[in-house]
Amino acid sequence: LGQSIEHFALEEIIKKGNEAYSKNEFDKAATEYQKVTTKTPENATAQYNLGNALYKNKKTDEAINAYDNASGNLTVKEGKHFIIKALCCRTIKKSRNVLLPIKML
Repeated sequence: LGQSIEHFALEEIIKKGNEAYSKNEFDKAATEYQKVTTKTPENATAQYNLGNALYKNKKTDEAINAYDNASGNLTVKEGKHFIIKALCCRTIKKSRNVLLPIKML
């Protein structure tokens, strides 16, 4: 039961981050996502959304790290979802040819 309560609390923090992101409050969104990634670094959704918020704040190198963390923690099902999202949304290229999706999960 304790784990499910904690999971619910982390999901609520992600929702707060998403709300801030939708209001173009990218610093606030990044702070919310970092609360989750600090506690559960393997949370691919929080890492991915953190990458988006950091990118919007022009912190490209930090965004790439968050995207790398997200992609390294995806299950096969989530990985397929991540790839589909990446193909369907705008991308940026960094010098090492990394494609960065810009769509929220």
